[in-house]
Amino acid sequence: MKRLSILVFVLAASAALRTQANVAPGENAVPAAAICEIIALAEADLPLPPGPPDTTTDLAELLALNMTVAPENWQKMADKIDPSDTSDQIKQKAALKTTAEADNFNIRWKQWGEARKATNKTGEVKYNLDKLGYTSLTEAEKQTIADRVKTAAEQAAHFADKLAQLKPKLDNAELQAAHSALKEAAFGDSEGTIANVQIAKVFGSTNANTRPNACSGNLNAGAAKTLAAVLTCICAESDTAHSGACARKVEVTATWAASGEAASAKQATVQGVLKLCRPAQRKVLTADAILKPYASLSANVRTQSGTHYIGSLQASSACDGANTGGVCVKFTDYDPASGMDLNKTPWGGKIATVAAALEAREAVIEEAKALAALIQAAKQQALTAIYQRTQPAAPAQKNQAADGNTQKQGTKEEAAEAEKICSAAENNKEACDKLKDQGGVCKPAKKGEGENQETGGKDGKTNTTGSNSFVINKAPLLLAVLLF
Repeated sequence: MKRLSILVFVLAASAALRTQANVAPGENAVPAAAICEIIALAEADLPLPPGPPDTTTDLAELLALNMTVAPENWQKMADKIDPSDTSDQIKQKAALKTTAEADNFNIRWKQWGEARKATNKTGEVKYNLDKLGYTSLTEAEKQTIADRVKTAAEQAAHFADKLAQLKPKLDNAELQAAHSALKEAAFGDSEGTIANVQIAKVFGSTNANTRPNACSGNLNAGAAKTLAAVLTCICAESDTAHSGACARKVEVTATWAASGEAASAKQATVQGVLKLCRPAQRKVLTADAILKPYASLSANVRTQSGTHYIGSLQASSACDGANTGGVCVKFTDYDPASGMDLNKTPWGGKIATVAAALEAREAVIEEAKALAALIQAAKQQALTAIYQRTQPAAPAQKNQAADGNTQKQGTKEEAAEAEKICSAAENNKEACDKLKDQGGVCKPAKKGEGENQETGGKDGKTNTTGSNSFVINKAPLLLAVLLF
């Protein structure tokens, strides 16, 4: 019975303590951190995520290869192409019967002309299939290669058309729009920063003559119309004893009394509170970077006796800044069930709009990257089609045991084949390196040959061999031969 009495006493005492509790140190740390994270993004002017890789060269090389293996009469037709040709001129030059056929040709006419010019220029996109034995193939074998290369080129051109349609959606004009909207949400100014924040733009003028009035109101018409205002309401020191609701005290000179001080007089208070926000750690501005802290802030809207607020509200019903009252911002019409949530605030609406735009852009980037990968894959398929027809199948490698380990040794036939390819590449550095791996010998004939490949293009010269992640058999080695 004695133990029960003690338990009842303890529970009653703890209940009384909870009822009379003040705003605890760090009680508003979570919403303050979320707000600061968004403010830091607005302050940083971060770049947007990069778009897809440039596949202009990949497509041009594939189209030039397609033109190289095309029938002679087709190449002669391409020699006559002028980019400004009308449908009637196309009809005449291509010996077409109908205008509809000419209109269809017109879709790729300019592209074919560029491909033909590329095959005729020295040092740009030059293909030499003869050194791989292409001319010794039968007409049937050549036709097989031409068909496969043509299919790959048509696919790549189709993907390139789709990619071109996506490019406007990746315009960096959205970048400036995102930065401006975030700054407006944070500071009430499209060019605002922590250093030049203006109190007149942070708080609304209506009913902001006292702290409780400045930190309360309707979602879309309240005086706390920016993130800087909300942060000030939940973090600013008052003229009463407290321990720092946002985990750290702001400057003593940045206090804000419960009454008698209008928001318009609290420039120093806002500037002091904003010092809580640390610089952004992110390198790019993404939708996720905005949505995570915004979701955290939304999750920290509390309810007490029908009152919705961010921060801490104790015995008082007003956000007066006192640790015995409320260090908070209060919403009088908050009702998520009817769509009245943080998105209805002047700052929340801008944040949601920016995040949605960034999400849409990032989805386009992923689609564009997939199309770019398909273009690169089509090019690789074309190169593989040529290699498989011009190069004999390598004999199976023999396994030999050495010191307890099984090692694959290149055969003389493989070395001879690799040396042939190296020779065809005219001492191409990449081909030579691959030859050495197979036990052959290949050295540049003249000083300086192959040096540009080694520098990776850092010497300012164009490295036309490029790189490709779609490695199929020895097609990358073929690429070193075809492009020089």
